[in-house]
Amino acid sequence: MRLAISFLLIVASFAAAAPIPKSMKKSRRSFDGRWELVEMSYDGQNLNSSSKQYWDIEGTKLSIAYGGQVSSGQNYSWQKPDNSPDEAIDWRIEYTNQAAQPYVYRGLAALEGDTMIFCFPTNNNAERPPDVTAGKGRYVYTFKKIEK
Repeated sequence: MRLAISFLLIVASFAAAAPIPKSMKKSRRSFDGRWELVEMSYDGQNLNSSSKQYWDIEGTKLSIAYGGQVSSGQNYSWQKPDNSPDEAIDWRIEYTNQAAQPYVYRGLAALEGDTMIFCFPTNNNAERPPDVTAGKGRYVYTFKKIEK
């Protein structure tokens, strides 16, 4: 009996030290889907938009439609940086008709049911905001998930 218990303790100690396979690690929440912009603010002030805005997110791909027309002249990507909090999102904008460096907005995205709040600095390459609340130097977009 003692031999069996000793054997189990040795096996358990090796199992505890083994790395967790990626497929078993906690996966980040998915932002995939179609999102309608319902509220936005700039520098803490609410902004009203006369045209509907939709974001379609699929993995790292992002397309934006204004008033039913898909935005052209830009390529967007939406990426969760490695080794960062789950809420961290880098929004990258590349202008197809310019040789300029891409804009990178380091933001945070909070997901609660069918609502997503995305907060990012007003200047590209600025520091990531500490939270998703409205304030000076920040855009805050609130979206509702909709069916395509």
